Amino acid sequence: MESSMKSQIDMSIRKTLEYAARYNFEISDEKAFSVYFAYFYFEKLRGEIKSPIFEFERGVFKEANFPEFFTNKERLDLLLVMGGKKVGFEFKYPKKTDTNSTAKRAEIYHTIGRLVHLTNKRLLDKGFLICATNMEAIYNGRKSNEYPTYENYFIPENSYILPSEEPNGIVKKFKSYAKIWNCIIHNEIRFDWQIARDSTYRYLNPIEICNVI
Repeated sequence: MESSMKSQIDMSIRKTLEYAARYNFEISDEKAFSVYFAYFYFEKLRGEIKSPIFEFERGVFKEANFPEFFTNKERLDLLLVMGGKKVGFEFKYPKKTDTNSTAKRAEIYHTIGRLVHLTNKRLLDKGFLICATNMEAIYNGRKSNEYPTYENYFIPENSYILPSEEPNGIVKKFKSYAKIWNCIIHNEIRFDWQIARDSTYRYLNPIEICNVI
């Protein structure tokens, strides 16, 4: 069931990007990306899950008591409630017209940190980072040591995400700080980029965050 869920999410991302390519339009931003994704994912869930509930822009972050460096985000992009379980989705959509790829990679890391924090605090049962991009420096920036997201790079288990002044976004010291904010990553996170048919966008194999405490 767990692998089936991730597979359905992957297929919904792919369908979203292929739909845009087929009808020759560009998805404008992360919000639009989340809406198209939710439509295709709902289509997959319909008939399998009784009464799935999708809620956009859910205000869960105030409850989470986030550390200061996460306070730029007040709402979860998408919340799915099914079978009594809460699954959170965050969307990143860097475009080649964006000028600062380092800042965009930092946003990806801090988004992972938010999802880790929410699952560790039991405000989510599971979280997924959904990311698509046509900015090459995101998926092919092998020369960059700042927030690396290139193909096959991985964040080791028992690492944690700290403020942006950390040069590579993760460290293995100051463990007491990490425990205070519940942002320890318990499972390896790997950046695995896929290509959607006829699309100029790559998409990230959905990064799944589970609470294993």
